[in-house]
Amino acid sequence: MVANDNIISFGGSHKDHTPTLNSAYQSAVKECRLLVVNSLPKCFSFFDSLDDTLFDHADKADSNKKQEEFFVAMRQLRIVQGDIKKQFSQLILDDFDALWSSAHTKQAHQKLESISEPDSELSLLQNADLEEDIAIKRIASKGQANFGNELGQLSDRFSHMLNIDSVIAIDNPLSPDSIIKHLKYVISPLPVSISIKLVIYKQFELQAVTELGKLYQQLNEKLISNGILPNTGYKVR
Repeated sequence: MVANDNIISFGGSHKDHTPTLNSAYQSAVKECRLLVVNSLPKCFSFFDSLDDTLFDHADKADSNKKQEEFFVAMRQLRIVQGDIKKQFSQLILDDFDALWSSAHTKQAHQKLESISEPDSELSLLQNADLEEDIAIKRIASKGQANFGNELGQLSDRFSHMLNIDSVIAIDNPLSPDSIIKHLKYVISPLPVSISIKLVIYKQFELQAVTELGKLYQQLNEKLISNGILPNTGYKVR
């Protein structure tokens, strides 16, 4: 059977409901990717104030040991900051690119959630893991609450471009849930305590979440300018 020239199929049959990207939208995808690339540095603005924030925590520490912990973390973050930014950006772009290809699966999310520790250390990390999970869920919830409408519209437009009924928000590669899990993944190797990680998450929440909202708006405007679902009808429930 001859394939329609206007549809790019990434394998599989119609019975498998394989997402297919309309060739007319290829340029729109490239334009959106460029917006993502240009917006990512703004998501790292929290690093600019992170050093000062950690210094303030060190200054208020109730013991020399705790103070030294913050100072050591400051030095470590200065050293690895470039690598964190690079890896974080690449994970986001890989997810974005995968959305438009046959390789789009949940493997990335499974990888992010597969970070494990030796059994002997699990009990010691339970409380820290709980605190980290709470921080992550708070950030994802804040992003959804503040920009759920924009994200929903973006997901609808992505779905339309892929000829599928819907893209659940949590599977959108640019959703707050996906983004914050990438942050968790890239900072997980850092030899710092949970108190340091919570400071990092808080600074990200205060400064980067707003930038995500701006990105959603820019992407929606770009897709509308390309004639893609000018009115999605999506409203936060």
